[in-house]
Amino acid sequence: MNQVIDPINIRKATSLDIAYIRKLPVQLTHPSAERLLPKQLRMMMQVPDHELRVIRQEQRVAAFLAIQFVPARDSAMRFLLIRHLAVDRFALDRGSAAEMEEYATEIASEIACPAVLVRGASLSGSAMKFYRERGYVEEGSVLIKRI
Repeated sequence: MNQVIDPINIRKATSLDIAYIRKLPVQLTHPSAERLLPKQLRMMMQVPDHELRVIRQEQRVAAFLAIQFVPARDSAMRFLLIRHLAVDRFALDRGSAAEMEEYATEIASEIACPAVLVRGASLSGSAMKFYRERGYVEEGSVLIKRI
């Protein structure tokens, strides 16, 4: 049975989480694993248009979410881009990925983003399936979930 994650367990990532975060995409052979270096993660923590969130379970980071607020062309609106979503292989059946995706959607809705975006070209087959099951549709090389 899936364990549902309480949104209270989602918190802002700290520099202490970086060592754990780096391991998540490597475990799952994520295409961008080599680019998730501590220097980049620290930079993302300091840039105002990025947010890094984690779920901690049993003394480890169970899931990691990196989002970016991207200005829309020809408009004052912003889109929410999911840059990275990675889950510990031991937490895959606990609902952590779904909870993080729902969190991103809630944030987008709260700040009136018209859509949540994910770059589809770098996703594995299981990740594509995950996003499609949550209402994302392919438009070019991007997956879009309209709010």
